[in-house]
Amino acid sequence: MNLKRSLCVICSALIGVALLVAAWFIILTSVPSHADASTFIVWHPMKGPYGGEMWTVEFHPRSDRIVYAGGPSGFYRSDDGGSTWNALRISDLPVAHVRCLCVSPSMPSLVLASTENEGIFRSWNKGLTWEPIAYVPKSTIAISPNYGADRTVFAWWYYIDPRDYTLQTGISKIVDTEVVTTVNLPAEALAVAPTYDDIGPGVDVFAATPNSFHYTRDGGTTWETLATISKTLGHVYTIALSPSFAEDRTLYVGTSSIGPQHMAGLFKSTNGGFNWRFIGGNLPEGLAVRKIVLAPDYLETSNQRTLYIVATSETSSTPLRIYRSVNGGETWMPVEPEWPVPEITEVWDISLSPHHSFDHTLLVATSLGMYRTTDRGATWEEVNEGINGAYVSALAASQNQLYARVWVPQELSRDLPDTIYQRTPDGSGWVPIEGQGLPPADIRRTPRAMYPPDLAALPDDSALFAWGFRNRGVYRSWDHGETWEAANNGLTVPGFEDELPTVHTLHITPRAPYTMYAVTEEDVFWSTDAGESWTRLVLPIPRPIVALTTGGRNFRYLYVLYQNGLLFRSADNGVTWENLSNRIPPYPLPWEYLKSYILVAHPTQPERIFLGGGFPLTSKAQCNRFYLSSDEGEHWVNLSPRVPSRNVIIGRLYISPYVPDTLWLLARRKQGDFPPDQFVAQGLYASTDWGLSWHEVRLDPQLIRGGIRDMYIDASGRMYFATAGHGIWTGDEAEAHTVYVPMLRVTSGE
Repeated sequence: MNLKRSLCVICSALIGVALLVAAWFIILTSVPSHADASTFIVWHPMKGPYGGEMWTVEFHPRSDRIVYAGGPSGFYRSDDGGSTWNALRISDLPVAHVRCLCVSPSMPSLVLASTENEGIFRSWNKGLTWEPIAYVPKSTIAISPNYGADRTVFAWWYYIDPRDYTLQTGISKIVDTEVVTTVNLPAEALAVAPTYDDIGPGVDVFAATPNSFHYTRDGGTTWETLATISKTLGHVYTIALSPSFAEDRTLYVGTSSIGPQHMAGLFKSTNGGFNWRFIGGNLPEGLAVRKIVLAPDYLETSNQRTLYIVATSETSSTPLRIYRSVNGGETWMPVEPEWPVPEITEVWDISLSPHHSFDHTLLVATSLGMYRTTDRGATWEEVNEGINGAYVSALAASQNQLYARVWVPQELSRDLPDTIYQRTPDGSGWVPIEGQGLPPADIRRTPRAMYPPDLAALPDDSALFAWGFRNRGVYRSWDHGETWEAANNGLTVPGFEDELPTVHTLHITPRAPYTMYAVTEEDVFWSTDAGESWTRLVLPIPRPIVALTTGGRNFRYLYVLYQNGLLFRSADNGVTWENLSNRIPPYPLPWEYLKSYILVAHPTQPERIFLGGGFPLTSKAQCNRFYLSSDEGEHWVNLSPRVPSRNVIIGRLYISPYVPDTLWLLARRKQGDFPPDQFVAQGLYASTDWGLSWHEVRLDPQLIRGGIRDMYIDASGRMYFATAGHGIWTGDEAEAHTVYVPMLRVTSGE
């Protein structure tokens, strides 16, 4: 009897173990096999739109075909003199914001790059592979001419001390991979002479502060003041040395003023920096000299004394210009005709071909990318092919075409170039559209937001719409963006009937695409003829509107969300309104704290309405709210605890009509403040159960480095991401569901 009982106990235990193993097997096999946090989907940057801000450019010292360039979008090399560029990754960094490049004259295959926050890197093979050599923040570097022997580079650096927010500056000497000396000299520019010899006397390393010029004789351990350049000098932007410094001992310094009592311009020394003179010549008064570059065959004692400067006036409206001198700076001529692209706000760097005296070639790195001249500046050409640094503010799609709007937001106080691109027929890249009649995109500063350019297409591809122009309303194109016309009949500003409003939202009704709504600061306009005429709606309250959508069965309702969280619904296009706010579950924080807003109707089940937004608060507080109504807004479910919240601010909800079972949530990390419609996402989350659970899609770090502005999924399941500074990327929607990090798993809603 005891044996029988024991056998029963053993059998029961074995059955229990088997059931437990089976249960664990079911659980484990239900989790995607690629849920490893270290696994990434392969996303690809598309061919174009090309361009983007570039900070530094450097010709190979012996070849006019090889050129290096860098900027916020990374490091690039050209093997055809700058006509086309190839992006090369620095070390294992997702994207290195390259501040400065140096090429060794004695070892032409050696390239050094200083980055914004990752330190200094070295490549022995023209940028193909890299290794870190030292961490020096925000540095400008100057290389020893004998780097092959002494492995020496000097770095001028600066940073803001987080303890007391003071500016810290200094100069460090780096030998191979070690920082051997550091001095806290308040320098603003640095240069190493071609005569530098780290083991002999007469070490020529120079640094400039606002009023004086410094020199080191011991490789950077101690510094001496050589001379006072000017007691009224402002900021020092740049130092340039003659390539024949051993013979002519010639240096130049470019400065800017810091007040009306200070002096700006160009200074020159022909005795190694001991004495200086102002050489403004026939340059306009008050020029701030930002960059100086001397021809490779410059010799002060010969007739080869060509140099270029980049300068702008600080006392008048003189635009950013490049000037050339052929006599060592005694007289100057502006590069003609004028600077080729007036919208360029900065020229950050210049590099001359090593054969400049013969091929007359000059490359410049600007706020709009790379430009080249082969006739000393008489004519210019844009050479941005391969530079994937465009800021894409919006994507727009019809049934057969995809469009992108490219914007350059460096200077918010002036007109900015605004370009429409169209996807190529093979789907691999983008080509610009003529865009005649489309005004420049500029920004309206308001207490609440700054609205970037946006774009939309009718489903049948009959018309494109563009908005986001300051006091210019809406523009429309009937020929795929080739020509544009104003579509502002009826768009007015109350009390200023002759003034056009700034439209920040244009909503096209899905099942009646010629019916659309234009939203301004406090008004909504309605059109039933694709923008041919507009009618102002009567709104329930005079408050700023932050979101609008149409939804409900057959999209019969119009919904508007106010900044204070009030939600209204109208079934008769604004004749009467119903307040839905008291039906939304209460929330402990006021709606006014929101910095991003969500109001979206499902494209194939429009009775489902999503509502919410994100707060830029500390990680100790629930910073997101998210609600779902499945009955046109009659009742709401609070899904706020379900959405990602730890260090994440949700921003935009996207639902593709081609993949309607998935919700896509764009989010950013919880850091800093941002205007409501300037939301730039740094992450993507997906839900296939109406928001009850979410998982993070593992995007390529290069894609999210600048941030995501917009996304789109076409009928084939191809995903497109418009980024803030890294062009347009693409990937497969199916892959986004196979590689992820589980965020939250629940079985029922609240």
